[in-house]
Amino acid sequence: FSQLGNLGLNNAIVKFTAEEYSKGDIRAITEYATTAFYLLAIPSIVIVGVMIISRHAIVRFLKIPDNYTEQALWLVPSIGILSVYIIYYNVIGKLKCYLIFAV
Repeated sequence: FSQLGNLGLNNAIVKFTAEEYSKGDIRAITEYATTAFYLLAIPSIVIVGVMIISRHAIVRFLKIPDNYTEQALWLVPSIGILSVYIIYYNVIGKLKCYLIFAV
């Protein structure tokens, strides 16, 4: 679930930053990094938005007992935010090597 918003961006980032790193083009690497974060912003907003808007439906679908409903309603958007964090963490992990060595 955490890779829902990835859309293959990790592999593309590795490919393009590796090519630019081999050329020594630091500016292009930072442009790819910036573009990746902007591109990830769109699915991130969608994921969190869907989780917030549909949290009541998700809790009903999962048949959470009434005494845990309040906690579940709080946790569903938190899971969306955690998924977004994992997406960004994966992309940063791919870029970290190039950004450290490029500077």
